[in-house]
Amino acid sequence: MSESISRLRASQQEIEKAKSEIQSAWKKCLNSLNAGTKGAVMGGFITAILAPFATAAGAPLLPILAVLTSGIGSNLLADFIHDYWNAGNEADRQNHLDKMMQTLQQESDKSDQLLIAVQYIIEKVDALGTAEKMLSSEQFTQFKKQLNRSCLVPVKAAHHRRLVKEVRDILDLIMDKMEDGGQLADHLQADFVVAETNTLGAETKMFVKCIAVKGGEATEAEMGKYIYRLQEKINQKIVNGGLLIVDGTLTPAVHSLAQQNGWIIKSYDNLVDNQLNFSRYRKYLIKDFQQPRIELNMPALADYYVPVEFRTPDQPESSPPSDLFKFVENWVAQPSPVQPLMVLGSYGTGKTTFSRMLACEYAKRFETALENVRNSESTLPRPRIPILINLLDFAGELDSVIRDNLENKCQVKTNSAQLFREMNRLGKFLIILDGFDEMAVRGDKISIEQALANIETLARPDEARVIISGRPEFFIERKEFDIIQRPKLFDKLKQRFVDDYVPVDLTLWSNAQLKMFIQKLVPLVPELAEYGWQYYYDWIIAIPELEKDLAPRPVLLEMIVQTLPDFAGSGEEINRCNLYNNFLHRELRRQAKKRKAHLRMDDSTRFRLLQKLSQQMYANEAGGIRRKDAEKLIKNEIPQSAQLSASELEHQTRDFLSCSFLRPDMKDFTFYFSHRSFRGYFAACELAPQLLDGTAKAQFIDQDCINSLSEILAETCDAEFYRQMVEEGLQKEKVPDWIERTKNGRFLSHLPGGFAVEMVYVPPGPFIYGAEGDGEKPQIAVQEKGLWIDKTPVTNTQYKHFLDANPQHCEPNENEKWAQPWNWRDRNYPENLAEHPIVLVSWQDAQAFCLWAGKTLPLENQWEKAARGIDGRRYAWGNKWDRQKCNSASLWEKKDLFDNDDWQRWLDNEYKKKLQGSAVLTTPVSQFAEYQGPFGCVDCSGNVWEWLENWIDEDEKRRVLRGGAWYLCPQLLVCAVRSNNLPDNRGSYIGFRCTRTV
Repeated sequence: MSESISRLRASQQEIEKAKSEIQSAWKKCLNSLNAGTKGAVMGGFITAILAPFATAAGAPLLPILAVLTSGIGSNLLADFIHDYWNAGNEADRQNHLDKMMQTLQQESDKSDQLLIAVQYIIEKVDALGTAEKMLSSEQFTQFKKQLNRSCLVPVKAAHHRRLVKEVRDILDLIMDKMEDGGQLADHLQADFVVAETNTLGAETKMFVKCIAVKGGEATEAEMGKYIYRLQEKINQKIVNGGLLIVDGTLTPAVHSLAQQNGWIIKSYDNLVDNQLNFSRYRKYLIKDFQQPRIELNMPALADYYVPVEFRTPDQPESSPPSDLFKFVENWVAQPSPVQPLMVLGSYGTGKTTFSRMLACEYAKRFETALENVRNSESTLPRPRIPILINLLDFAGELDSVIRDNLENKCQVKTNSAQLFREMNRLGKFLIILDGFDEMAVRGDKISIEQALANIETLARPDEARVIISGRPEFFIERKEFDIIQRPKLFDKLKQRFVDDYVPVDLTLWSNAQLKMFIQKLVPLVPELAEYGWQYYYDWIIAIPELEKDLAPRPVLLEMIVQTLPDFAGSGEEINRCNLYNNFLHRELRRQAKKRKAHLRMDDSTRFRLLQKLSQQMYANEAGGIRRKDAEKLIKNEIPQSAQLSASELEHQTRDFLSCSFLRPDMKDFTFYFSHRSFRGYFAACELAPQLLDGTAKAQFIDQDCINSLSEILAETCDAEFYRQMVEEGLQKEKVPDWIERTKNGRFLSHLPGGFAVEMVYVPPGPFIYGAEGDGEKPQIAVQEKGLWIDKTPVTNTQYKHFLDANPQHCEPNENEKWAQPWNWRDRNYPENLAEHPIVLVSWQDAQAFCLWAGKTLPLENQWEKAARGIDGRRYAWGNKWDRQKCNSASLWEKKDLFDNDDWQRWLDNEYKKKLQGSAVLTTPVSQFAEYQGPFGCVDCSGNVWEWLENWIDEDEKRRVLRGGAWYLCPQLLVCAVRSNNLPDNRGSYIGFRCTRTV
């Protein structure tokens, strides 16, 4: 750069000469044209001289351009030069040039006069001579090529430049050698010279010329100078031929003439399709969304699609949601680079349907662009090609996944994924990765880490556009992470999403969306149409559970609409499990009607097999079942199958696999459930009786299974059920001698010195443990021995006995403002806090108390079973939140703080500014005793976090906390939620309780 600046300073005389010559020629042009063409002449000047001059030499030429245009240009020209030079990359420069040309061409439609004027300028001004004196030899050579190349049809120069860039990117992928330029004749350049080497080592060289046609057809007058020059170069053995890349239409005469003179003619789109032809795949994506789903007896998704809406994580729930498709359009069009987009939505909120709609829309746009080319209305760049990948099938190395997706899903034959990678790098694709949660629940931390690394490889190039969808259980907000300092499932993975993705949260449907859906769908389904859409809408609005939780989810709403006639008049409660049961039975009847024959397997047998299959899938951590395993299942579970002939067994197996809500994946001959939640429902039906009778084995499950299990078990697991469970457990294990059973049925242990502490008994056996995202991996766990655990957290009174017996142990006291309401003084707790839980204690303090009391801190699985029983309930008292049943921020605010922003405002404004350091926000451990857990534990949701025995990390630096605390929102008081802290931390929100095993 310093060399160039020196040349500029030394060449002021040449600059003045160039300025004088150009000004003189410019004025002659302006005088010869009418006023309407001045803007167009200026456009020609920019594209023919200034733009290539700038491209060749870079920033050092800015002073020259400023001198050359002073007194000539206008505000428009000055603005263009400013924007052009301040653009961040080539794409931005091209956009500025396109806008400039569009504006200038609107000022005049007399392009013939423009061409004459620009050619006059080029002929009369010794631009090359001036440039040679000002530039280095390398810069001058590049400038000369650019200047010659721009002289064909200056009015189309902007489109030509874009076409050259697109073609260069593609040829660079497939040619062995490529260099710019190629001398066809004096002042007549090809765009590239390319070379390929065959297997015998022989090299074939070709000139490449790009022809951009905007409106009409390229004629012989425009093309002749290039067409006729090639044969001479072939005869001189400089090249072996020529490649004419056309974006637009040639006249038949020009097409024939070019071929006769040795040119191979390809359209730009043929050049791309010859490498990876996505034409069939694009048509498939359109058909997938727009054609009726005959196999389901349902209309096309496009016919009753309702736009999906979202909020960003920093938007309060009170703010209106936005249209997701419009957001994605703007995100795709943003200047590169952009972060990948993460679409988060809970079960059934329309993530997959949106992905299919998005893929269809972009496929249609590409097809429209091709039609425009055929009508000589071409525009570059083409729309991105959508690539829709279901992450349920995502496994192994990225190259093999891409290759499989290209060959089996996209019908694109290729022996290498490298070309796909390179086209993705160039910004040719919109990659949509649907169902991260489907992948995550099947893998361990290492495999998911690898899968995410593969995904990020796709998203890394600046021009790439990657969308990934999943349920929010697997991700975490930065704000939440900072406040509670608790790593969730796969901490590193989640932190990566916090930093590297643009997250959007899908909203549950509003009543307006629900109504629109029903209005669209009902008239399209004959068996529904007789009732009319208003019938279904009124039914749903009248049932609170449907309106608030189930119906706002598109997947469940479709089931509701189809099955409501079955519920009408039956008196049966409409909940998640009944909905699945009715819908799936209805679907079997529909399939039998479609086949015009009875299914070979009766419904009860089919459902029993599906329940066994689903449980086995979880137990074996497998996503699907192979055909041979299905035969074994039928043989084992159907007694009469032993007498079946081989052909009948084959028919039964085929019937089961084809009519049981399973979809085949032919690449590995495995059958998967058509929707993940079906597997969860069937497994829950199988596991629920086993949990109730205590025979369930330890195995992993998922949140879908837990949700269904919790609903099924809630009907049975009431207070009386747990009372009987406790009694049966005590009959087997007996009450230990260190427990006193009172006349009123309470169980008391005694601290050293005799102080009585009430405990509860938790029998051995299986229970639901964990939760997706928030807790341990969802599973059925088995507690081998009975457990005794304190009914409440340790109180100040109990801790006072410990301090009195251990005078060397320090009292709870922190020299901080926030600790003042709870600080002990002179080894006494604050007045009126005798029955409040002890706080300001470290893990070591809690451990010391337990050793003194002859007990231990609970393990996580022990604490969780004591808190939520065997039925997987969310809160200690049940599945529905109620702020009057525990101590939390919602209790103090007198408002449910589900919205993260509302909670943060309370924390910042109410607590930190008004309450911190003066108010006691813990509550007596007996205050919410009425809302105890299934075995009698109190305060397992809220009041204070509780220290547990477990480390949370492999490095053993942080201990687990459970139960939530007085300052938290409802989501963090769920019994399965895990938090953690350093063992020596003493907070106003951390206490503990003790346990002792049988």
